Amino acid sequence: MSVPYRATHRQRAARLSDIENALEEMKQSLELTQNERSQASYYQNLVRERLEQTLGGFQTSFLTGSYARHTAIAPLKDIDIFVVIDRDRRRDLVEGEPRRCINAVRAAAADALERMHKSPIAQRRSVGLDFVSADLKIELVPAFRTNLTEVFRIADRHSEQWILSAPKAHSDLSTLANMRSGGFLKPVIKMLKAWKRKHDIPLKSFHLEVMCYGSMPSPPPSLSVALGMTLRHLWAAIQRPCADPTGVGTD
Repeated sequence: MSVPYRATHRQRAARLSDIENALEEMKQSLELTQNERSQASYYQNLVRERLEQTLGGFQTSFLTGSYARHTAIAPLKDIDIFVVIDRDRRRDLVEGEPRRCINAVRAAAADALERMHKSPIAQRRSVGLDFVSADLKIELVPAFRTNLTEVFRIADRHSEQWILSAPKAHSDLSTLANMRSGGFLKPVIKMLKAWKRKHDIPLKSFHLEVMCYGSMPSPPPSLSVALGMTLRHLWAAIQRPCADPTGVGTD
């Protein structure tokens, strides 16, 4: 005996409703808590204020990375800060080897936050700070302005080269892509980052995020459709080079 169409339709609708509810719950669970936001605000402001006092040539600093683009997921693991250094006052750094610049910022961070953190670590393009009293990492990226608007020169210890980066342009592109998707893109990016973290997928979070920008040229009807569209898009995107959408960096 065949099942009446009306009953089958109701069952399908109920299943879709269950999926949407589950995805909505997942979406909410990945949002940063008020406590995480307060802690992040306290530490990032403290680091920036103290570093201004100890780093010769300090010009300004600003937030970058997923925290600044509002694509970070709970629990919050790290915050990126660009530390802009005056190239005229610190020619010894801008004209020296990249590792020398990173080491100078590491020494300044150690002086700025004595007894408040573990020993700063020189990383590929940044200085990592792990705090004794908080499960949070801050990464300081030394940067110098260039003749191009909002394009910075940053150090890479591994290649011993200076490379170009445009973090504010990345933030603008992320916002535009999210608006184009009707606000679905950033929640989907957070879900995919959680999937990557849980299964230890060998893919950089930023690479994953940038590949998602072209997944929704128009707003989808629901979160489940948005997720499906993005997964299909990623299946193709992961098989080809991912260009820097700002046009200033390498793939």
